[in-house]
Amino acid sequence: MVWPGLLPDPTHVALAALFVGAAYCVFGLSGFGSGLVSIPSLTHLWAVTFVLPVIALLDVCASSTVAVRERKRADYREIAWLAPFTVLGLAGGVTLLVKLPPAITLMTLGAAVVVFGIWSLVARGARKPVHQSWCVVAGLVSGVASGLFGVGGAPSVIYLSGRIRDKNVLRATLATMLFISVSSRILMLGVAGLLSPRVGLTALVLLPFAFGGLALGTRIHLRLSREAFARIVGVLVVVAGVSLLARAASI
Repeated sequence: MVWPGLLPDPTHVALAALFVGAAYCVFGLSGFGSGLVSIPSLTHLWAVTFVLPVIALLDVCASSTVAVRERKRADYREIAWLAPFTVLGLAGGVTLLVKLPPAITLMTLGAAVVVFGIWSLVARGARKPVHQSWCVVAGLVSGVASGLFGVGGAPSVIYLSGRIRDKNVLRATLATMLFISVSSRILMLGVAGLLSPRVGLTALVLLPFAFGGLALGTRIHLRLSREAFARIVGVLVVVAGVSLLARAASI
């Protein structure tokens, strides 16, 4: 059933609006994480092949808003190292989408992310910066997971949070990386034939709720200390891993 014509059922749209508002509140708070809330939730309403392009369109709008507004704060040296490997991994993820057992890949990635997230929450004192060579692993794994499942930001978050100490710089850098990643993913989804007028219209209807959540999350972010922000990032990384494990168990 559609309403009217191209839009999904209005009840589903109303529920999706709540999920999207919550998801982009998380994004406004941290600069990432919208997919952790939206994709698992929306796949209870619609097929994943419909959900992924809808969220990709919303992500590109939200991330471009933050990236443009805070462009002077982003660490472009870190982006220059990480982005090429992320895009390469994304291409690999889309290519391997129909070739690899997704449950095994998701389970492995999810377990690793949960372990690191818990470690980041319990660690005390100053930590040594993550070596820049880890950008290869972080970028490739993040890109592959994004291409395969639409939820792949955690490896990049782990890497960048170990490189960047300032919470405002980290948030701006994460948003810029997401914009680069999701723009590439939209292009690949289009080539794969997954973009349609129905996808575009649904994203347009949900966009005000995404921006509302983004505004609320941004207001909360401005009131946080670095320590509180670091704890929230750690929790979100754990949630990312649990989300991946849940997706693996459902496949």
